[in-house]
Amino acid sequence: MHIRKTMALMILVLVLFGTFGCARGEVFRLPDGVEVLEEAAFENCTGMTSVEIPEGMKRLGRSSFSGCSSLAQVYMPAGLVGIEENAFSGCTGITDVWYAGSEEGWDAISIGSGNEALLKADIHFAVLPNLVAEGECGESVTWKMYDSGKLVISGSGPMTDYSYTHSNLAPWDAN
Repeated sequence: MHIRKTMALMILVLVLFGTFGCARGEVFRLPDGVEVLEEAAFENCTGMTSVEIPEGMKRLGRSSFSGCSSLAQVYMPAGLVGIEENAFSGCTGITDVWYAGSEEGWDAISIGSGNEALLKADIHFAVLPNLVAEGECGESVTWKMYDSGKLVISGSGPMTDYSYTHSNLAPWDAN
């Protein structure tokens, strides 16, 4: 399956970013089953701070994350074979890349020019954060806490309202 920059993608982006909050600076996880991210799919999404690219993704298209200046953490699958030119240009905030494969696997990825921000980051091989706890925080919303301190909230619909009083802490605050 390919995601193309068409009206369908624009609707998908509006729905997903309305739910997951690109503008609010939350983690964004690309949907499973996508193999290719086409050109400029998330260009200039300046509120995106972290992106999880799922297993099965083979190629990141030209300028796919270009201009995402707040992007700090990138999680990549071991099966990725290509990152086209300028996919991460202007992503000046990238500090860490978590690659699910080996250093040899990373070296085998065809990485086009204009991705210096990605290549200057600390690259962690086959050392993905460990899941510490997980649960539900709404009818169709789940949360996962990793030992790195990363909290991932995913799903759609209303989320439980935690007031942060001693008697109503958010479940991840207990971990």
